Amino acid sequence: MFKDDSGAKRRVVIDEHERDVKLTFKVLDTLFFNIESKHNVRNLFIKLKDETNIEFSKFEDMLIKVNRGFKRRYVINESFSLNPVTLDEIDECFFFLRSFVSDKVPPSFIDELIFKKKYNIQEPVPFFDSLFLKNRHIHSRKYLDLIDKIPDGRIIAHNGLKFKEFPSGSYEYLIKKGYLIQNRFTYLKMKS
Repeated sequence: MFKDDSGAKRRVVIDEHERDVKLTFKVLDTLFFNIESKHNVRNLFIKLKDETNIEFSKFEDMLIKVNRGFKRRYVINESFSLNPVTLDEIDECFFFLRSFVSDKVPPSFIDELIFKKKYNIQEPVPFFDSLFLKNRHIHSRKYLDLIDKIPDGRIIAHNGLKFKEFPSGSYEYLIKKGYLIQNRFTYLKMKS
């Protein structure tokens, strides 16, 4: 649903069987043009601060650049490029926002990759290392306590911010004490 130029609410449904990709993109571009006017970056900053007390002004210039790229891609249909330094700012912004995610939300894929890198567990996903390449801002966020058994036998209790290692052979002792221990990484090999 969106409001057209007259202010009337319109519902747009795209036919999933439409074969003309240019027509589909023309409809999407028109929708984005109508939505874009409601996404003034400065107004969104003010609303975010009012509703959450999150101070976000540090990222205002970067998000204005990204929004300009969005506008040129979906509204004006022109080419656009970003300075590579802006990519670093996007990383910083992303990980800053992740720090506000509730700790009741389970670890994300990025948290899993950070854990695996910390304990030198090989990741079968392609481009594992590219996540960390020149990324000065990557860090895990806090989540509820977990206990994992990693391939070398160590037991790791962690919550994204704190990590406690138990020596090999602690598994049976901790199980008898009633701790739930995950064996999620047993299919992976340790890096040599």
